[in-house]
Amino acid sequence: MRFFGFRGRKTPGEYHHRAQDLVLRGLATQAIDTYKEALTHYPDDMELHCYLAAVCQQAEAYTMARDITLEAIALNPRDADQYYTLGRIYTALNQPPEAEEAYRQALEINPRLTLAQTQLALLLAAKGQATEAIQLLEQSTEREPHLPQCWYHLGCLYGQCGQTEAALEAYARSFELAPEDTTCCLSLAGLHVGKGNRELARELYQRAIRLSPHQVTAYYELGRLCSQDGDCSKASELFKKVLELDPRDHEAQRELQALSV
Repeated sequence: MRFFGFRGRKTPGEYHHRAQDLVLRGLATQAIDTYKEALTHYPDDMELHCYLAAVCQQAEAYTMARDITLEAIALNPRDADQYYTLGRIYTALNQPPEAEEAYRQALEINPRLTLAQTQLALLLAAKGQATEAIQLLEQSTEREPHLPQCWYHLGCLYGQCGQTEAALEAYARSFELAPEDTTCCLSLAGLHVGKGNRELARELYQRAIRLSPHQVTAYYELGRLCSQDGDCSKASELFKKVLELDPRDHEAQRELQALSV
């Protein structure tokens, strides 16, 4: 008979390896039960709390993930990462005020925690507090200029506030860092259309299609651009592609009908 650890009890590491094996096999519920059993023996083990909370989030068991993360915070109230995790969980639970408080607590402990700062900025932007949100994202990009998502979200906010040139620069920085990001490519193309840079916008839409051949938006927007430029044959081809991918796209149907008149 095999015994684990002292007096037959499994060690935290053995519980973890067993749980991760279950996760890899798609047995999240059993993995959660394994971590919960481990915590009955090791209630003060911070890593076990973190592992369990992560698996709960993967399984979309957010209420349990919240409770486990609160236990972890009780064990170490100065762990900024745990407050960030709590904020993400509250966001998943659609509890913005609680999420905002958690992110602010994380930043009070560690003002340089960029992930928490970015998520807080997004919450503030959703509340209409764009100025504070922009300030937070500007701080994030200044501190960690290599994070494309910070630049992307900053571009979105600049655009919403009518700061087109700043938005273009932010999107360009994001796309430079993540050239496979179709969403950023589309946002950048849309701004160039508004600026009158139609040829550049066309190139970006074509690139978005190459990056994501099933991306309906890229075909539709390029179709509109071609239609406006008088290239009706190409526009018709693109709108038909939209309807091939999404037969219920009413806007593409209307555009195609207008071309056939």
